[in-house]
Amino acid sequence: MQAEAQVAFRQRAQELFGPADANESDAIATLAHDVNRSLMEAANGVRFAPTFLGCFNSTLGILTYCNAGRVLAVFRDATSGCVLERGGVPLGLFTHVTYEPAVLAFESQDKLLLVTKGVTESRRGAAEFGEKRVGRLLEQSNEILPLRSATTFCARPMTSANNPWSRVYDFLFTRRQRSNEDLTAVALVRR
Repeated sequence: MQAEAQVAFRQRAQELFGPADANESDAIATLAHDVNRSLMEAANGVRFAPTFLGCFNSTLGILTYCNAGRVLAVFRDATSGCVLERGGVPLGLFTHVTYEPAVLAFESQDKLLLVTKGVTESRRGAAEFGEKRVGRLLEQSNEILPLRSATTFCARPMTSANNPWSRVYDFLFTRRQRSNEDLTAVALVRR
């Protein structure tokens, strides 16, 4: 089922974004709709699939995206940070749902961090890791984390013992308990 959705994504993305005059907002909305339908067809019914689809125009520094479902997206520029709104129901639930893309401008060193609910909803005892903690740690990233790449930005938060992001890893992987949720982080850093 996942393979069919990936094939649909790759084929449609090339068709929609390939032309030099492609309208990125229209293309993202169409891509979300097409991937949604392919998920449902592959599942022969409903499939709950929170999804963040985006297209980054590196020349203009513009991200056009749809945030459908429970993917936490936190944006940080030089002066402040904010959580991006979730703009629709998750993919895989309704065949004719439409998605309204949003646009976000990036300056140099601005960053976007996406994390799955496996990170935000993980618990240690009664305490949940939570969205606010992710936001606070991203705020501190300018001073703490030298950003050489988006890969570094994703990897170091979960594993490094030399910065407060290591609390994510420590919080999620205590010796007695491991999370059953997926733990995914995706970052976009404009250099």
